[in-house]
Amino acid sequence: MRKWMIGTICAAMALCGAARALAMPDGGAAPMPDKAVEIADAGQRTRAEDMTLILTTLERYAKAVNDRDLPGLLAVYDPRASVNATIGGAKRFYSLEDYARALPAKFKEWDEARARIQAFEVVGLNVAGERAEVVVKAKGSRYFLSGTLEGRATLVKSGQGWMILQDDL
Repeated sequence: MRKWMIGTICAAMALCGAARALAMPDGGAAPMPDKAVEIADAGQRTRAEDMTLILTTLERYAKAVNDRDLPGLLAVYDPRASVNATIGGAKRFYSLEDYARALPAKFKEWDEARARIQAFEVVGLNVAGERAEVVVKAKGSRYFLSGTLEGRATLVKSGQGWMILQDDL
């Protein structure tokens, strides 16, 4: 994620520099209004802030899974969320309400198997306004988390920050 941010910031700086160096018809350099630079900087800050908040939501998700913290896990979801899970032998997308009812039994299964998320890495992120698509590689131990898995999630921005709307993690 940091590589992307550095690349984006460098590209924005290069664009600003290139725009300043554009030639005017009289051969002089085109003036670049400082306001445009401020707007570009604000856009970069907003995107970086969004990325940080999205990462924080994913960290809260992983911590809640590992701690078997039902309120903490439900807190990262948008109320309209759908979650891809296996409940009663059927793997499909469930409403958040159905998933919440099944979580105590899922937590027990995970505890018995000592399943944990050991680490995760965001390998893809696309933020478009109030919606973000994220691809995560998670490394885990035991049960459904054995080895490295790749999952996807859709997040939406709300008054409480970024929340998971669709969980296929």
